[in-house]
Amino acid sequence: MFRAMQLIFRNFVLLTIPSVLILILLLEFVCRYFLTTSDVPVTGFSTPIGNHYLANQNGRYVKGIHSNIGGIYRINGNGWNSPVEYTNEKENGIYRIAVIGDSYVEALQVDHDKSFPYLLEAHLNKVGSCEIEVFSYGHSGANLAQYLNVLRTRVIRTSPDLVVFNVIHNDFQESLNGYSRQDNWSIRIDDDSIFEVPPTPIRLLKLKQVMSHSALIRYLVINLDMGARISTLLSFVRTRPQHFESNVDTSVELLKDDRKLNKMLDYILRESKQLAQTHGFKLALIIDTDRMAIYRGDDPRKSITYKFNDVMRTEAKKKGIYFVDLTDAFLKSWGTNQEPFNWVIDYHWNSAGHEIVANELNNFIVSKVRPNCNLA
Repeated sequence: MFRAMQLIFRNFVLLTIPSVLILILLLEFVCRYFLTTSDVPVTGFSTPIGNHYLANQNGRYVKGIHSNIGGIYRINGNGWNSPVEYTNEKENGIYRIAVIGDSYVEALQVDHDKSFPYLLEAHLNKVGSCEIEVFSYGHSGANLAQYLNVLRTRVIRTSPDLVVFNVIHNDFQESLNGYSRQDNWSIRIDDDSIFEVPPTPIRLLKLKQVMSHSALIRYLVINLDMGARISTLLSFVRTRPQHFESNVDTSVELLKDDRKLNKMLDYILRESKQLAQTHGFKLALIIDTDRMAIYRGDDPRKSITYKFNDVMRTEAKKKGIYFVDLTDAFLKSWGTNQEPFNWVIDYHWNSAGHEIVANELNNFIVSKVRPNCNLA
């Protein structure tokens, strides 16, 4: 018996392990030199903002077995995906807009100059009498609490005239401590008290940075989206079935607890409005809709997650904050040409979606905000 165990162990060490290593090296070679493997910008941790890209990176984000999605990214010297460098100085005659959000503003799925903030900039500059400048501050996984702190620590120093929060439905739940990434800011609500919880670095951050250099790992994680595939398989064995609307599990806490939802939103928008008054800029909110309901021919206003739209609209009105609901814009576009606003294999906006959002924001800014630029 002992000799048999010795033989098994010897074969494992001398045959199995080398064979696996050779296979991994072969797959790494194939992914690196024969497949269109996605690049990925390397993420670090920066106090006090937390989760943040390292500066000055370029590459191509690719998703799908057949490279269905592909966008050129450019992480500027400030750590944001943008075609321009940001400066704190602002010349006379420039109207500066800052757009803050998550992966929809980061927009790795389209070229860095084709995301809605820079399409908006191009639209506004066609009709304005002064120069419109747009800076975008987007990072995957960010939430409403993170937006507030990006505003505090990064945006205010650039002297914006208008700040736009781009809100996606999963931002609400992910703002709560315990549901958010630990390397983002979050909100903790204890009875009648509310606290901002600062970010902490994720464990094994250095290992994650090293692993991002592997073409095989990038192909599995990004091109093939193995995380989502595994999650789908696990959903079949969960004891509690999940139902998603607007990319949100409809059983989440904030869809059931009006008090907590209102308290969190009141705090974040009150703090943001105070910053706007202190530093002399205007504040606007834009919010997504249930796009899958539109594709089905259903009214997105009847979706469970539309509650977030209604509550945010109410809170914005109370505080004198501009509010844009994208529901009508997406409904109108779908009724006209039946062209989807997001990728088939990814819920993020595609090029058509970014164009719709840019047009809606352009019309809103020209008609409602009316910058001191004689915009027509």
